[in-house]
Amino acid sequence: MNADDLNSVSLGEPSVWHPPAHPPVPPLGDSQAPGDPRPAALTDVSWGVGTAAWVVAGFAALLVAAAALAGWVSSLDLGSSAATWAVGAILSAAYVIALGAVTLLARRRGATLSAAVGLRRVRIVPLLLGALSAALLGRLLAGAWGLAIQLLGVEVPASDLDPTRLFAPGVPGVVMLVIVAVVLAPVTEEIIFRGVLLPALAGRWGMTTAVVGSSLVFSAIHLVPVAIPAVFLFALVVGWLFVRTRSLWVCILAHALFNAIGLAAAYALKGAGVL
Repeated sequence: MNADDLNSVSLGEPSVWHPPAHPPVPPLGDSQAPGDPRPAALTDVSWGVGTAAWVVAGFAALLVAAAALAGWVSSLDLGSSAATWAVGAILSAAYVIALGAVTLLARRRGATLSAAVGLRRVRIVPLLLGALSAALLGRLLAGAWGLAIQLLGVEVPASDLDPTRLFAPGVPGVVMLVIVAVVLAPVTEEIIFRGVLLPALAGRWGMTTAVVGSSLVFSAIHLVPVAIPAVFLFALVVGWLFVRTRSLWVCILAHALFNAIGLAAAYALKGAGVL
C-alpha cells in the first residue's frame, strides 16, 4: 500500500458519547426515571377489578354483620363496661378478618401484604408532613361542608355528628373508640380502598378515574348521608397522596390523624355542651 492509498483511508476520531442536556423524564406511574427511588407502579401486585369488587363487597358485608351483632349485644343487660368491650371486640374482629382476607389474597399472588398494597417505607419527615397536611386539609374541607349545611338550614341529627356515641361514656369507651377509629379503621380501609381498589381501577381506566372512583366507593361505605361529601373530599386528598408518594403508610397516618382530630373535636364539643 503506497502513501496515496494511506491518505485515502479515513481513520476518523474515537466517538465520545455525550448525554443529552435534558434527558426525558417518564410520566409518573408509567416507568421509573433514573435515580428515582419511587417504584413505577402503585403496588407490586396487579389487582383485577373483579377481585377488588369482591374485597370491597366482603368488607361491607362484614361491617353490616358486625354492626347488627353489636346492636344485639348492646341490647343485652351486660353492664356498661362489659357491653363496651364486647361491642369493641366485635367491630375489631370485622377489621381483622378483612385484613386477613387481603393478606391471603396477596399470598395467593406470591406477594407479601406490604408489596401487594404499597406499604413502602418512606422517610420520617415526608411521612409526617404529608400525612399531617392531608389530615388538616381534609378537616378543613369537612368543616367547610359542615358550614355549608348550616347555611342551607339542613337539620342534622346529633347522632350523625357525634362519633363518641358508638360506645358508652367512660374510659373503656374512649379506649375502644381509639382502637377502632384511629388504628384499625385507617389501616384496614386504606389497604382495601387505596391499596387494592385504586390500583385495580387505575389498571383499567387510568389514575384520575381510579382516584375519583375509589373515593366514591369509600365515601359510600360510610352510611352517614350528611357526611358522605366530606368523606369523599378527604378520600380525594388521600388518593392523590398515594399516587404522589407511592406509599400507603402516608395515607394510613393521614387517615388516623383525620379521625383523631375529629374525635378530639367531638369530645371537646361534648364537654362544652354543644353536642
